[in-house]
Amino acid sequence: MEISFILLIVLGIAAIIYISLGIKSHQHKGVAIFLILLFLVAIYGFKVTFGNTNVQIRNIQDVKDAIGLYFSWFGNLFSNLKTISTNAVNLDWEGNQTT
Repeated sequence: MEISFILLIVLGIAAIIYISLGIKSHQHKGVAIFLILLFLVAIYGFKVTFGNTNVQIRNIQDVKDAIGLYFSWFGNLFSNLKTISTNAVNLDWEGNQTT
């Protein structure tokens, strides 16, 4: 799994370089880089999600289970970000007022 992940990162970097050199418009270049980065984040998410599980995809039901597991992880990611943000807002940010 590690070799395929490293291979995907190398291919992603190569695609970024290829698109950066091949696209003339600055706006299109930004969109292309955003899409490639989004793809790399999704690949990393798959690696994190399935890294500690023994998921084997052999039929359509296994694909559905894997997709469900990934989106469950993705949903929990947003739930955790909401919890962290809420806790950060509730902190006392004034510091020490002994002047």
